Amino acid sequence: MTNTLRDFSLRPELALHARVVADVEAAAATVGIAPLIAGAFARDLHLFYAHGINMQRKTEDIDFALAVPDWAAFAVLRECLTCKRRF
Repeated sequence: MTNTLRDFSLRPELALHARVVADVEAAAATVGIAPLIAGAFARDLHLFYAHGINMQRKTEDIDFALAVPDWAAFAVLRECLTCKRRF
């Protein structure tokens, strides 16, 4: 099996989503972790944006999964996400 990543950077309708993901990735990088996009938006990325399968229900929010190693890392991550008052 090959691991391929889809490039959605040229999709103008995903520009706001891309900024949110970039902010979460930057905050997560400060504690050495990588976020995982989960939930309905992950489904939409795979089915609609990657394969053109139309969805009856689309979502505007993005769910992330982040596995932090301890409470100190969580505090740093929370501060990074909330300091700019966008989360």
